[in-house]
Amino acid sequence: MTQFAINFACSLPGEPGCGCPDGDFHSEFWFDGTRGEAEDEARRIHHEVYQGDFRWWLVKRNRAGAGAGSELSVLVDPTGRRATGVERRNVVHRDGLRHATVIILPVCEDSGEVVVQTRPEGKSGAGDEDFFGGHCTVDAPLAVNDIDIEDLALATAVEETNEELALRDPDGAPVTITTENAGQFLIQIGATGAFAWSSPANEERSTLYLLRIPRGGYRPRPMDDIDGRFVPVQW
Repeated sequence: MTQFAINFACSLPGEPGCGCPDGDFHSEFWFDGTRGEAEDEARRIHHEVYQGDFRWWLVKRNRAGAGAGSELSVLVDPTGRRATGVERRNVVHRDGLRHATVIILPVCEDSGEVVVQTRPEGKSGAGDEDFFGGHCTVDAPLAVNDIDIEDLALATAVEETNEELALRDPDGAPVTITTENAGQFLIQIGATGAFAWSSPANEERSTLYLLRIPRGGYRPRPMDDIDGRFVPVQW
């Protein structure tokens, strides 16, 4: 479960006006759930509490309870199937430590198209095309024997799909994917950790998932977070 702050103010951060944090008005609500559910809750508050006034945005609370760069990424052996430890994300990239990640390839069954993102301003490689996915992380240090990479990869794929792609049904309602119903949407391709990527500052062992976007009007709403604030991305 992810926690979001739903923020309301006279303008969005960075826009002319009061914005946040030093404005004439700023209000914050907390919500636990997926990003799609948090968006719906923000719209409800926007309508019922503020009668459509003010602007709103979401801020994701880091699962490790700290800022970006302090997540505990899971380190793995060369096969990508066995955990060897955990380390903060910024240290993982600084030292080029081998770590577990997931890659998500959304496929629209209506058209057969594969969805990729254009990385937004504020992210490394801004403007480049990229896959969806992310690091496999844990909330607190764990003994390596307590980390099941296969289970963790699936849980990460579920979370990243809900946060980054925010699938909507034909009526526009959010589709929440869980580990229980993941088999209807996510199909693992190849073995856990089978896809390797190495560069001087990044060594990954990725598990690849195909995401089925069903026929009949299902659509993704791709987003990315910049310093915890979600922004739309091109796809």
